[in-house]
Amino acid sequence: MFRVSFSDAVGIAGIVLAIVLVVLDKAGKLRGGWLYGLLVVAGLMTLCIALGNSWVMDAPLRWKLWRGAVMLCVVLFTYSGVILWISGSTGQGETAGSVGPFKPPPEENHGTTDSVSVSAVHHGTDEAVTARIGHPGQQPKLSPYTLTESFIIDIPYYGGEDGFPIPLVLMDEKGTEEYPLSQAYSCIAGILVLYASPPPAGGIKQIPGLDTNDRRAEALGQALRYCLIAEIHQEERGSSKAGFSVKKGSIAEYNPAILPPDSIDYPPEKLLALLATLPFGGNESIKMLYKYRALRVPNGSNVELATMKMDANDWVTFSCFRIEKRDVFSFIIGVAPINAAVGVVPGSFPDRYKLQQGKYVTYSFAITRKIEIARTPFNASDVDDYKTWMNGLWLAIRNKYDIRQLSRD
Repeated sequence: MFRVSFSDAVGIAGIVLAIVLVVLDKAGKLRGGWLYGLLVVAGLMTLCIALGNSWVMDAPLRWKLWRGAVMLCVVLFTYSGVILWISGSTGQGETAGSVGPFKPPPEENHGTTDSVSVSAVHHGTDEAVTARIGHPGQQPKLSPYTLTESFIIDIPYYGGEDGFPIPLVLMDEKGTEEYPLSQAYSCIAGILVLYASPPPAGGIKQIPGLDTNDRRAEALGQALRYCLIAEIHQEERGSSKAGFSVKKGSIAEYNPAILPPDSIDYPPEKLLALLATLPFGGNESIKMLYKYRALRVPNGSNVELATMKMDANDWVTFSCFRIEKRDVFSFIIGVAPINAAVGVVPGSFPDRYKLQQGKYVTYSFAITRKIEIARTPFNASDVDDYKTWMNGLWLAIRNKYDIRQLSRD
């Protein structure tokens, strides 16, 4: 039967004492001279089992001294290592300050788990950033830059059998533009034509499939969203026009491209697959446009069509076009029907159309953009690049579809 000798019991007690002392040190319950003194006692007690065990005591005489020296060295090295470990951790605690671990000033802790204070000043591409982080190695997080804004466009829809729903030419006898939204209406009318069957010799009048207010509102919303996509596509590619008019003189124009940061061509087949989900997306002219002139997007971006609410408090649902790169940015343009006024045309509409305003229904749509750009203390220049791109596209859209913007110009 196995028996524990007195020397073995003392040695085991010494090991247990050493473990307890280390635990008390880490818990902050025992520090200083008492700790080191008791560790020395524990080491001496451990020598009892280290030197009194059978491996040493039962060895031949010529090996007993050697084995005893080995066990003595093992004990001395072990306990000296423990003492150095404990003294090192104690020194670190005292260096941090006798009043306890560092805590950030109360006025700078805004109820978050990590205390982060960031000050950033940037002028152009120069940026000075200072940051203090509550936990070393953790990158500070800033709230993203977000912006949502809208405007309203009114689209009069003619319901008489003697004319096309959307006025195609809003010019007077002198060739002067009568209404600021004539270019916007031309794009919408061009899409509505695609809802019609092949026209007879007399041309397209009313569109049989759009025979209710709901269907007309749906078709106008889809057409308007597509026109906004086409506008973004055109602005990112840039455009120019040369010519001369007898009445207006030079009509030359040049619009430089509004390129996104780190731009690449979005795969045409992916964009065409999205557009194919629209009622008119299979049209050959649309396919040709985007097949050979790809949409430009930031590298790594995804493009989608979606039906969504821009905000949790919205009461309307938007038909949206979204370009986004996960955890970097999101750029959304949405269209939503707001109102339909029967027997009314916009107040500044040409007078010659007001004579038949009883045959009109004016549909009002909200055009909204929502942008979100991730921010860190180190990407201010990237945020500015994304804002420049998004603001340029939004201004181009407003210059064509926002009558208030056009009236100010």
